[in-house]
Amino acid sequence: MPLPSNGPLPEFVSLHFEEASFLWALRRRAVHASHYAFADLERIDERIEAHLDGLRISGEAARSIIDEALSVAGMGEIFTVAVSALDTAPAVRLLPALELARESEPGLEAFLAALSWLPWPRVAGVLSQLLGEEDPALRRMALAGYAAHRQDAGAALSRALSSTDAPLRARALQSVGEVGRRDLLSFARQALTSEDEACRFSAARSCALLGDKAPVPILRSLADQGGPHAAEACELAVRRMDRREAREWLMGFSERPDRFRLALLGSAALGDTFFVPWLLRMMRMPELARAAGESFRFITGADLLERPLEGEAPEGFEVEDDPDAELPWPAPDAVEAWWNERKGDFHPDARHLLGQPMTSESLRDALRLGLQRERKAAALELAMRHPGQPLFDVGAPCFRQRQWLAA
Repeated sequence: MPLPSNGPLPEFVSLHFEEASFLWALRRRAVHASHYAFADLERIDERIEAHLDGLRISGEAARSIIDEALSVAGMGEIFTVAVSALDTAPAVRLLPALELARESEPGLEAFLAALSWLPWPRVAGVLSQLLGEEDPALRRMALAGYAAHRQDAGAALSRALSSTDAPLRARALQSVGEVGRRDLLSFARQALTSEDEACRFSAARSCALLGDKAPVPILRSLADQGGPHAAEACELAVRRMDRREAREWLMGFSERPDRFRLALLGSAALGDTFFVPWLLRMMRMPELARAAGESFRFITGADLLERPLEGEAPEGFEVEDDPDAELPWPAPDAVEAWWNERKGDFHPDARHLLGQPMTSESLRDALRLGLQRERKAAALELAMRHPGQPLFDVGAPCFRQRQWLAA
C-alpha cells in the first residue's frame, strides 16, 4: 500500500530510482561476465528488487520522479520506468516509456528486460498487445519476451517466420530453438540458406538446439568467415560435430594466429583434453594467456584464482579495450604442473565441463555452481541433449532461475 504523502522523503525515493537503474546496468554486464556466478547475480537481483519495492510503496512521490526521468532516461532508467509503469499504472505511464524505448535498440533491450523481470501474469497482456503491433521492432521484442518467460507465442511466431522484415524473421527463428518448437524445425531448416546472415545464424542455432546436425556446415561457414556471429557459431558447431571432425577443424584454427581466439573458444566448448597441451602453450603468450586460462578451466575445472595457479600480468603489458580484463592471469609453470599431476583423472574420450564428464547431472551442477559463461555452456548442452526442452536462460531473473533449477 502506498505511504501517505508525508511519508517518503523525495531524496530517498530518488535514491531508490537511481540505485535500481544503476544496478540493472551493472547486472546487464554481469550476465555475460567471466567472473560472476549465479549467487553473485542473485545478490544483484535482490538489491534491484529491494529498490523497486521502495518505489512501489512510495506512491505519488515515486510517480513524480519517474515522470521526470522520462526526459533524460538511459537504459537503466528505461528499465526502472517500465517496471514501475507495469507495476502501477501501465495505461498512463507505459506508453511514454515505450515511445522512449523504441527510439533505439538499447532502449528496446531495456524495455524487454522490464517485461522479462516481472512475473508472467503481470506482463502477458502487454506482450500479447505488442505481438499485434504493426511495428516489426515491437513484435520482435514481444517474441523475445515470450521466449524469456518460456511461453509459446503460437500463431504469431509462425507468422513472424514468414515476415518480410529480416530482423523480425531472425528473432522468430531464434525463438523456435529457445522455446523448443520441434514442430517448426522444418521452417528453421529452410532458412539455413537465407541471404540474410542473422537469419542464417538464428536458423542454424535453433536447428542445433533442437538436435539437428544439418546446420553444421552453415555454422562452420559463419565461423570461418568471421563477423558478428563467428564466435557463437564456432561454439555451436563443435557441439554438434563428431569429435574427430571437431578436432581437425579446430586444429586448423590453432595454426592460424588470426583464428587463435576461435580455437580457444572452440576447445572450451568441445571440452576435449586433447587441446590442453596447446592451451598450456597459449598461456605463455601474454595477449592470449588469460583466454587460454579460461578455456583450461572450462575443461578441467582448475581455479586459476588460487595460488599457485594465479599469476601476474607481464610488466608493461597493456591492451586498449582489453577483452580479457576480468580474467585472472595464469601462472603457466604452476598450471602445467597441476595438469601433469591430474591428467590421469580425465578420460581421453570424454567431453568435460569444469573437470567433469558431460552428463545431464554434471551439467545441472554447472548451472548451479558455475560462472556465467560456464552456465551458458551447460544450458546449451542440456538443450541439445533434450531436444524440445526450452533453453535455460542464464540471464533470466534469478527468482525464475531458482524455480527452473528446482523443477
